[in-house]
Amino acid sequence: VVENAEGVFIWARIACDLLCKTVNVQDVLKSLETDVTLEYLYTVALEQSVPKESHSRRAVLMVLEVILALQSPRSIAELSRVLPNPDVVEAVASTLGSILLYKDRNDPIRLIQATLREFLTSATKAGPWLVRLGLGHHILASSCINLLAHATEEGRSSSSYIRDDAVCRKELFE
Repeated sequence: VVENAEGVFIWARIACDLLCKTVNVQDVLKSLETDVTLEYLYTVALEQSVPKESHSRRAVLMVLEVILALQSPRSIAELSRVLPNPDVVEAVASTLGSILLYKDRNDPIRLIQATLREFLTSATKAGPWLVRLGLGHHILASSCINLLAHATEEGRSSSSYIRDDAVCRKELFE
């Protein structure tokens, strides 16, 4: 692992995180023995971390779409309030611990490196892990509209709901 990192700290960090979290250390070591790029390592991290079944993969992509669509990093607690299934955010963040950085539920989630954003938003690089920012924007907009509709049903004015609730406040989209 040290030789393949060639002085690139981020490569070594992702590789070590993968090795610590995998149940099959030998397979991960074997995949890391070749001349490995960061893009390849991102793919390995996603493939090793995310269950193969389609529902889990879709949940991971949905959370990544929202994380990348936001103008600034948000915490698990904040994201849980805007996604349709709140429990999914923490599970995905935990699953992708080798490529996402955060300390706890209230700490903003950050990508491990800017090149990860480039990788995830490039159809030619990301392949099945392509993150479509438009879907992330759609999820955020739909969630805010649903919150406003719910507030109106409860008899509260939309403007007071936005002032009172952390989900749709201005800072979420700055």
